Amino acid sequence: MVIINCPLCNSSNYIAISKKKYPNVEYNIVKCNNCGFYYTNPEPSNEELLEFYNTNYLEKHTNVWHHFEDNLNHEITRLLIKRGVTSNLDLGSGQGRFVSILQKKGIETIGVEPVKDSCIIAKEKYSIELYNLTCEKYLLECDRKFDSITMLNVLEHVPNPSNIIKLAKNCLKKG
Repeated sequence: MVIINCPLCNSSNYIAISKKKYPNVEYNIVKCNNCGFYYTNPEPSNEELLEFYNTNYLEKHTNVWHHFEDNLNHEITRLLIKRGVTSNLDLGSGQGRFVSILQKKGIETIGVEPVKDSCIIAKEKYSIELYNLTCEKYLLECDRKFDSITMLNVLEHVPNPSNIIKLAKNCLKKG
């Protein structure tokens, strides 16, 4: 883990908001005093993140936020339909709930999720296939364009979110 500046504005001015303790690891959530972005500091490596999500996150996350997420997912779906979106890339798909909702509404959606167990749950619960890749890896290999890209509760979980946004822009259709 490495102490970092804000991944969005590069400011070194932040305040600690909370500490999260898990078996074998402790994470600090901080808020940038310049732009207001919340992030983990020190920043875990990609390997540490995958280890964390594969051992701690899924068990604690399952069913805790689903009611809140469902309300948000349906509101975002309504907005995408209103804007005429027919294709969507969902980065950080978790267990596939949002991908499933979009597909049922007729929006062609591809989901990307780095946690293998979440991909398995998506297949079992919703009969959907998610790409088991990091957001960055998928975006670097992306060979198509989408009407929209969603990253719900994702940017605070990835190293270098500015880079993810730049890469995602290359996968968007013009207009």
